[in-house]
Amino acid sequence: MALLTAGQVRERITPGSTPLDNTGRFDDTWVDRTVSEFADAFAAWAGYYPQPTTTTEVLSVHQWTDRIMLAWRKITSVTSLEVAGTALTFGTDFYVEHPAAIVREDGLFDPDEEIEIVYVHGLANGTAPEYVKRACALYVEKVAAAERGGSTADPRSTGDVTYYVMPDPSNGRPTGWREVDRLLVMARGQSATVLA
Repeated sequence: MALLTAGQVRERITPGSTPLDNTGRFDDTWVDRTVSEFADAFAAWAGYYPQPTTTTEVLSVHQWTDRIMLAWRKITSVTSLEVAGTALTFGTDFYVEHPAAIVREDGLFDPDEEIEIVYVHGLANGTAPEYVKRACALYVEKVAAAERGGSTADPRSTGDVTYYVMPDPSNGRPTGWREVDRLLVMARGQSATVLA
């Protein structure tokens, strides 16, 4: 499920701004694609997705160890974990440790064995904070304004001026839209979910 539906984005457009038409250039498909683009930018910035996302990772360790670090934080469930083709059982053979580690309880991960894990990570459906939802709708609004204006250098909308700058996550600009990035800076500090 997406962070916001096209209808929810349209409801959140800033009062006084140009609405997103549902029949032409900014139809539901365009809005859904832009929401997905926002979710990817959010994930690259915050280290987790604003909605549940399934990932498959194939990895190996460089030395004997009882834990592996996964690429994504906020693990909500592990669908499967195989080591050299043998399935391991959650709670018996391994557990999840904050923020994104798998800890093996029945032995060690071998450097010669391939590890394949399928897991769900990100915020649960409907639990994204309001400021993340607002940032998503604002991102869609700003991208639409830029497309209407033909340039992202200085897209204008009724009642305000927004400036697009080059995205630079290391300097607090994950999307390049200052109004959006201001909201996203708050998302980085959220604690991760731990499975018991």
